[in-house]
Amino acid sequence: MTRSARNWRSFRALALASSAIVGPILFGSAALAQASSGSPEADESGVVDIVVTAQRREESLQDVPLSIVAIGRETLRNNDITEASRLEQLAPGLRLGRSGADPRPAIRGIITESIQGNADPRVAFYIDEIYQSRTSMTSVPFVDLERVEVQKGPQGTLFGRNSYGGNIAISTAKPSMDRVEGGINALGGSYNRILVDGHINLPLSESVAVRFAGAYEKRDGFIKSVTAPGFADMDDKNQFYLRGSLRFAAPGSPLEVILRASHWSDNSKGAGTFNAKAIGQFIDPALVTAPGGTLNVGGGTFTFPNGFNGRTFQGQFYPFATFRDGLVDVTINGVPLDLGYPVLGPYKVLHDAPSKQRIRSTQLSMIINYDIGDSIRLRSITGYNNFDANRSTDNDGTPANYGIGYFLTKDKAFSQELQLQSTGDSPLSYTLGAYYLNDEVPDGFLSGRTRDYSTAAALANTPGTGNYPLYFGSNFTVYPSSGGGVVNLPPTAYITPNASDAFNPLSWAKNISYALYGQVSYTFNDKLTLTGGLRYTIDKKDLRSALATPGIFPAAGTYLVYKPSTDFNRTCDGVTAADPSSTAAANVVANALTTRCGQNTFKYFTYRLAADYKINDDVMLYASYSTGKHSGGFSYSPLSNTAGQPLPPYGTESVEAWELGLKGTFFDRRVQFNLAAFYNKYSDLQVQTSFPNPLLANSVITILSNGAKSKSPGIDLSLVAYPTSKLRLNFALNYLHARDDPFGVSVGQSGICGIVAPGGTCTTRPEVGLGYLGGILPNPVSNPSLFAPIKDASGNQIVVGGVPQFTALGYNTPTRVQNTPDISFQIGAAYEIDLGSAGTLTPEVQMLYTGDYLLSRAFPQYLAPDYTKTELRLTYRTLNKNITVQAFVENLENNATIGRVTVASGGGFSGSYAAPRTWGIKAGYKF
Repeated sequence: MTRSARNWRSFRALALASSAIVGPILFGSAALAQASSGSPEADESGVVDIVVTAQRREESLQDVPLSIVAIGRETLRNNDITEASRLEQLAPGLRLGRSGADPRPAIRGIITESIQGNADPRVAFYIDEIYQSRTSMTSVPFVDLERVEVQKGPQGTLFGRNSYGGNIAISTAKPSMDRVEGGINALGGSYNRILVDGHINLPLSESVAVRFAGAYEKRDGFIKSVTAPGFADMDDKNQFYLRGSLRFAAPGSPLEVILRASHWSDNSKGAGTFNAKAIGQFIDPALVTAPGGTLNVGGGTFTFPNGFNGRTFQGQFYPFATFRDGLVDVTINGVPLDLGYPVLGPYKVLHDAPSKQRIRSTQLSMIINYDIGDSIRLRSITGYNNFDANRSTDNDGTPANYGIGYFLTKDKAFSQELQLQSTGDSPLSYTLGAYYLNDEVPDGFLSGRTRDYSTAAALANTPGTGNYPLYFGSNFTVYPSSGGGVVNLPPTAYITPNASDAFNPLSWAKNISYALYGQVSYTFNDKLTLTGGLRYTIDKKDLRSALATPGIFPAAGTYLVYKPSTDFNRTCDGVTAADPSSTAAANVVANALTTRCGQNTFKYFTYRLAADYKINDDVMLYASYSTGKHSGGFSYSPLSNTAGQPLPPYGTESVEAWELGLKGTFFDRRVQFNLAAFYNKYSDLQVQTSFPNPLLANSVITILSNGAKSKSPGIDLSLVAYPTSKLRLNFALNYLHARDDPFGVSVGQSGICGIVAPGGTCTTRPEVGLGYLGGILPNPVSNPSLFAPIKDASGNQIVVGGVPQFTALGYNTPTRVQNTPDISFQIGAAYEIDLGSAGTLTPEVQMLYTGDYLLSRAFPQYLAPDYTKTELRLTYRTLNKNITVQAFVENLENNATIGRVTVASGGGFSGSYAAPRTWGIKAGYKF
């Protein structure tokens, strides 16, 4: 489908949805019908407003001058919202792309891209007001929640530095002294899914109550391995969650104390480390070279002993992974070409090694509310998190026993917050606070590799039919050995490598943050409210990174080993030995790693100004201006790996956000409507840049630095209507014109000089070894117009080790923001059929439309297509609504959608797909 056809399809779908829902309700009435954002629930009198805490106090959703999607308890249960990834279906404008165990939330043109320990998320995640500092924590099961709030735009005044793009805040149900209550739900569905969850509330006295909630979920993986079925499948579920809460609130007492403790255990296969599977690569068929063949590049002749598959950032996209298998994939102009291993579809892989995911998370919190008289409340919010996530996956993505990767993330965090709040009906309201966070984050990525492995020999000798090896029976798998021969092994004989000879730096980060903040509002004549807020933050960051020791390299034929459990000497310039199983010389093993350090303190203000005006009790207009910051940090590698050389810091990112909005409730609460127009201006964005490596010739060091800019104007609209007490109609629209300003792209060492025969252009034109994002082509020799020389203060080009240094020019026009469609909307309807004394039967349909979107800024010409996802539900409830039975289908279209990709050197894409079509039947009982 052409771009223009897709745009027409998007416009037509939007027009039909708008006319079908908005037209009859808005224009069929004498007054303008207006409704709230989110997915409000209803009682017999219409839409029930949801209480939210977006301003750190309990308020009606319709009284808060902010863009918020609020999803209440019953809507969460009804729509199978059991984790954050399901929020997309009900919250247009929120994107939750995923890589492995890590959601990548995107709101209003900003996406969390860096997930390792040297960086913080750009969209914050809160559980009962406790900040969760790692993106992996966003995957926690949703059990017995009161509500979920998606707070759009920067929330830097009341929430903090990393609420840069907004917040996802969940509130768990708190114990009640009113009565004994509880419930249990059981679900069975496709992919052998089993989900059981329950809760019980127990008043122990008129002053004390406890509440317990838990869930167990198990499901087969969506991603199936062709070469090792069952053994190397991925993206399953096998997790357990338990939470206990205790609340003390004596009648007439000014004191309330809420204690919570939870534990989350995940023992699944997971979805890989950074991404689940290969998607494809950019290839120029004219450049494909057979083993022993030659290729002319920039006037130089290169001989490829093992061949070359034509990878280039200027080629066409082909669904083949970067490893070649010696089989013909396509024939172009009569020439048979081997491009690589085929990508068999979104939910199939050729993995031979198992993926594993182990998550252990324990959280403790205590909230103390103490009322001083009738007008002041003192609050204390204390949190402790202990999080440990280990993920492993087949690192080469082929049936060859070549490599396995490990991604390790740990977090221990303690936070303490104190607040002083106004209460009562005074026109003056305020929230004053102080915040402290102590966050310790060790992490690392390791890659175990088979030492004697020969790509050409092992893959060429792999038997197969078509373009992939076959699985033979239930006991044996065709499996290439490291020497290139073929052996038959039972699946239980697969040995997961437990060590690594290649790794991203093992690191340890210590983040200490202090903040003082306040927000004050004053209401004039019960109509006009003016609000001002200010926050001052001090972030102290300390990063220790273990790197290869300068001058210490294993001799040819020997290697170093690092186990996933390896810890390292955290002393600056301290030395860490490799594992004794290493075959390198003793002095090399003993001095394998040297720790480099970075310490810095970041200080900054964020603030907010707002005004809202109540036309009447049901309609409010508002305008706001706010700022936000995303914390700075450090790159993992120093510019020079010499003693005392610090890790290079990068600064904070900034955003300015303007918003105009309207919120209204009409027709005796039968209709709610929210409309917001916004403009977010991002500056000093953290992007990868490259510098010449003064230690090693023909190489560069890639680091994070500031300087890029982005703009995101847009509109949020949402409408919920109950034309009758039994019929609900809802429509929500998000339009976002998010564009990155032009900025350069990193140049990296391409590796071409290591895979071609000696001599040639690598000797006479050594800059051919530098490539766009590390790819072989284009480079400064093959496409000089795409590169600019790096010059010193005198205007002379920098030369390192005889290699002239370059930077990529990037794109000279604004580029769409990754993972951010211009248009998305959600539309739905539900009708409750009265069955008399037998209860009710409710059919329901919800459809999400998402326009096309950019997968990677490196390839602005390659867009993921637009799609719809439709959900159908049929729910039976008894007359007293204590028994519920529901059948449902999700992603009726069976669309395979991808929210985030990784681009490897040379153009290989890998990514993680969202769930395919699924169905289920669930039953619940509550008392």
